[in-house]
Amino acid sequence: MQVCVKASIDGYISINVQLLKGPNDSQLMWPFCGDVVVELLNWLEDKNHQRFVIEVAPLANSSGFAHDRNEGFGQAQFIHISNIYDYFFNNDCFYFRIREVIVYSTNLCSKCPGWQSTNSLSPFGEFTMTNVLKRMEFNRTFYSPEFFTHLNGYKLRLEIQKSLQPQSIGLYARVMWGNNDNNLVWPLQASIVVELLNWRQNASHYSCTLSFNELTPFESKSQVTKGECALSSCGTDAFISYASLGYNSTTDTEYLQDDCLRFCIKEVIVYSSPLSFRKPLWESWLASNFIEHTITRFSERIRLQNVFWSPSFYSSARGYKMCLKVYPAGIGLGENSHVSIHCVLMKGEYDNELKWPFTADVVVDILNWMHDSHHHRVVLKVNEDSVHSSRTRVDQANELGHGWGNSKAIEFGSLFPTSSSPMQYLLDDCMRIRIHEIVIYSTQLLEKTPHWKGSMVRLPQSLAEFTVTGVTQHLLYNTEYISQPFYTDSNGFKLRLEVNFSRERLLSNEEQSVRVLMRRFARFLDAETTEKLIQSFLNEKRLIKRIKCLQTYRCLGIKTLAGSELYERLREKREKTRERMKASLDLITKNNKSIASTEQQNATISCTNIELQGQQAMCSTGKTKYSLTPLNITYSPGVEQLDHEEKQICSVHRILPDVYLHCKGVMIAESRKCGGKLRLMDARKLCRIDVNKTRKIYNHFLSKELVQPPS
Repeated sequence: MQVCVKASIDGYISINVQLLKGPNDSQLMWPFCGDVVVELLNWLEDKNHQRFVIEVAPLANSSGFAHDRNEGFGQAQFIHISNIYDYFFNNDCFYFRIREVIVYSTNLCSKCPGWQSTNSLSPFGEFTMTNVLKRMEFNRTFYSPEFFTHLNGYKLRLEIQKSLQPQSIGLYARVMWGNNDNNLVWPLQASIVVELLNWRQNASHYSCTLSFNELTPFESKSQVTKGECALSSCGTDAFISYASLGYNSTTDTEYLQDDCLRFCIKEVIVYSSPLSFRKPLWESWLASNFIEHTITRFSERIRLQNVFWSPSFYSSARGYKMCLKVYPAGIGLGENSHVSIHCVLMKGEYDNELKWPFTADVVVDILNWMHDSHHHRVVLKVNEDSVHSSRTRVDQANELGHGWGNSKAIEFGSLFPTSSSPMQYLLDDCMRIRIHEIVIYSTQLLEKTPHWKGSMVRLPQSLAEFTVTGVTQHLLYNTEYISQPFYTDSNGFKLRLEVNFSRERLLSNEEQSVRVLMRRFARFLDAETTEKLIQSFLNEKRLIKRIKCLQTYRCLGIKTLAGSELYERLREKREKTRERMKASLDLITKNNKSIASTEQQNATISCTNIELQGQQAMCSTGKTKYSLTPLNITYSPGVEQLDHEEKQICSVHRILPDVYLHCKGVMIAESRKCGGKLRLMDARKLCRIDVNKTRKIYNHFLSKELVQPPS
């Protein structure tokens, strides 16, 4: 490789480095990337030389040139001509020195870890960053190869450079111009999972997720209309520290080897898809009076613990500015079990006209995709109990408040429909949320007093006075008002007033007993820890109760959850029928003037109960035999494995198909062990169901010659 330095004087001295054709070009790595350190020497002494590092970018050169050289790289204003006469200009001469040439495009660019094979490469791309220490010393940015998020998707590239934070490396992603940009949804919302590979083993890689969301500057995520790339990038200034790059014997990790870093673009998840505009079928496609957002790729957000930031909005005209923050994976008490929804204050245009600190209720609905009803409502309350920083004014435009919300907005198990709850809040991996209402209590009405009371006159014998605003909304959303604290006297107790507008939740006897027992621990624990402890005991009792219920099902011969649901439906239906028949009998008894004898009444009631329970019995006054109602097994588990005759046996004798199949399997298996012979007594021990039903099944198998009676 041959290097030529060209200088020209026109007010400033400009220096360019041109790449020429050389005899060894076929053996070199292309495109060329490096730094040329050039010095303009001081004629008087060997110090205070004018030094400049010329960056030769890889994007503007290739392995071939039209005229044996390229256009060059350099600095147009290297040094002004007025600054050169004292030290750098002598006898009409300049003296330049090429101090160093640092080549980044070496064979190490293709270096891979020893454990890695070509089949395990990422589909999005992997690349090696060489000469890391020199890049950090000269503050040079490394540009990764460009990649697409998906087929005909967004075009991106990664940038690695010295961070603004000391002793750290920054990692950033930048949007590039692509041929298919006009067919995509803008602005971009996505997550890019990048791994810094461990050279020693295929484990303990250093992972980082770069997110394009509502907090990202708009110019970083918008479509590129001018130039080749976006004006700014999105990323983190503290990707990894210098101290973490070296070898660690404890974890067997080494991220920097031979002055090289190996990066892997592990995964790219795009949220800004056409599904972002999806609405429920029952919702009108005209403009809505509510603020609504669709959260796409919900399961991927849970896996990556990605946070959804809604676009900012105002509580009203000339009101408070805020935004929603949804944690699909949950946070705090609802982590990994609930969806958490929080609200965050932002700097608004009308903050000078508003009342501070902020007090309000933000009513959020998680919409039911199936019907315009049974939406899951979450009320986000901010009051005196909230963190003070979440209620105060935000001074900087790029800052956010502390935020407030509900960590247990909705449980994961409630997102999908069940037999008891047909609501569906997650459809095609999308959730739709609606801001139903924003009720502001921190208004000028806080200063409202009765008309007969002067503004500066306090009621006699009163320690504090409060005005409760928004009473109608308090009653509607079952919230409470919390006053500012006051003291009993100058050095007295600190108190506050709480007005509860919510309908008090009735506690079960079990929960009441647990809370009474846990009161003694409230003296040593704070309120949140005490509530966690109480809820853990209640969950334990619920689990024990559920386990006992499942054990009861097992004793009844029920082995599947579908069978238990069928049993509960039939039991509920049987109880309702029994109550209805009992009410009819009571009415007949009252209207009938000739009352039968006591024995006849007992016999009638006994026969009615026996008929309702579905068992064969004999009335005390006669020998009439009651027939059983056939069991509907059309939708029962295992019915598709039965032939017509077996279906008739199960229906007439009220045997569930899975129970019948179990009995069939164990009886045939036992008969084979005994040479094809099986006794009825052994069959009853194997099946462990009603003896009469076992006999029916046994006789059927004898007729089909599936088993043989003992000789």
